[in-house]
Amino acid sequence: MGVYVKVFLTVFIFFFILFPCFAGIDEARDAYSIGNTDEALLLYKDWLSDNRDSDNFTSVLFEISELSGNIDKITLLLEKQINFVSERDDRKNLYERLAQFYELSANLNKAQIYYQKAALINLDLIDYRMLLESAKILLLEGELLSAEAQLEEILVKSSNTSLTDQGKLFFTILKILNSEDDIDFSLSALEKPESIYLMYIIAKTNSKTVIMDKLIEKIVNNFEKSPEAGLIRNELSQLPDIITSFALLNNGGLKKIIHNYMIQTGSFKDSENAHYLSIDLKKRGFNPIVEEQIIHTIKYYKVLLYFSSREEISNALIRLKEEGFEGFPVY
Repeated sequence: MGVYVKVFLTVFIFFFILFPCFAGIDEARDAYSIGNTDEALLLYKDWLSDNRDSDNFTSVLFEISELSGNIDKITLLLEKQINFVSERDDRKNLYERLAQFYELSANLNKAQIYYQKAALINLDLIDYRMLLESAKILLLEGELLSAEAQLEEILVKSSNTSLTDQGKLFFTILKILNSEDDIDFSLSALEKPESIYLMYIIAKTNSKTVIMDKLIEKIVNNFEKSPEAGLIRNELSQLPDIITSFALLNNGGLKKIIHNYMIQTGSFKDSENAHYLSIDLKKRGFNPIVEEQIIHTIKYYKVLLYFSSREEISNALIRLKEEGFEGFPVY
């Protein structure tokens, strides 16, 4: 067989046997790029089922997790592929992504399970960052003994100062929930008013008056000009609930909302999608602002409308509905 014939056969095999695999991925990417998320997911799913032995399997799987759209569909698809991811580091990353998606969809039980799996997949090298996320959810769900065990593991064994500082905060919250009134709230250079305010909300929710008084004094005396002190002095008409307080703690405190009421009309991983929604809203007389927000290392582009009163928000929600938009207030 001549050299040219061998070359021709090689090209033939590559083009007609291997090329369809890559073409499927390209089609999925094209579908996603024009907003056909459901079609893109189906194409990705077909590719995964036909190419489980491919060297690109894991990278394509992670690519799927970057899709914006129906989170439930994405998490279901990713879960079905877990057994086909053999490398431990890849599986850990997949667990982390699943945990983040479940947390975003408010399925805290599933999120906690996958954060814990990500943390403990390598017992010789525990990921204390993931363990902290697991412990925080356990606190929210009232699983105090499990949360305490994980927080103690972080405080004793982690060498990451930032993680241990956060661990100390949530361990203090655990003591509040355990009805311990004699808690040391001595001020440290790393302490922030939003952290103290979170503890105040938890103490208030659980009627811990002694602890509440200590925390009120601490915020007012040490952070007199902070938004949190303004909330304590009843300068705003409504206090956030405990879940909102956790979110505020993770996303920079109350600075952005102290003087404003907001409606969120969209949240995207793709900045172009946020830009297009913003343009549509402007055409209908709204004044949207696109703000970047990082949640668990993932960047989101949120399309927000700002207002100065609850009455304005009520009217705007009605207008949005009439114009075919969705929105919900963020206080």
